[in-house]
Order: sequence, then structure tokens, then C-alpha cells
Amino acid sequence: MDLTQWLIENTRSDAEVGRAIGVTRAYIKRIRNGKANLSLEVALRLEELTKGEVPLEMMLPHELRPAPGFKRPRGRPWPSTAQRLIEHPISK
Repeated sequence: MDLTQWLIENTRSDAEVGRAIGVTRAYIKRIRNGKANLSLEVALRLEELTKGEVPLEMMLPHELRPAPGFKRPRGRPWPSTAQRLIEHPISK
């Protein structure tokens, strides 16, 4: 599910989501349109707000998103980005 679908299904506006994660309504609209350079911090906030219903890859620009009908491989579920960063922190 992408962010636009989530907003419709949960009857939330761009402004409400923006306030909840600390960004502007216009920035949420740019994310939905695939025109924003999304920071990891904002992406993680959105993933948390949507309780994982909108995965990180659906917040990428449209040309980088998985193809419609893409199914994740079976087996061990993919950990969330936050879990991956905790398990394998980025060293400086």
C-alpha cells in the first residue's frame, strides 16, 4: 500500500500526517507524488505512524518503487529498517 491509499483508507489529511511527524502538508504531498528527497528520519516516522502498512520502499520516488504485484520472497520476514540499524549500526 502506498501513502495515498493509506490516507484514504484511514481518512487522514496531508496536514494531519504532517503535524503528526513534524513536517509540512506540502512535504507530505511531495512524498505522495514521488518528488521529495525523503530523509531516513522522516521515512521511519511515516513507517511508525502507519504501523508498517506503508513500507519504506513505497516512499521512494515512483521510478524506484517495486513493480505492481511485487511479492516479497517467502521465508524469514524482512526486519524493519529500524531493526536493521540496531542490529547493524552504520559506523562512522
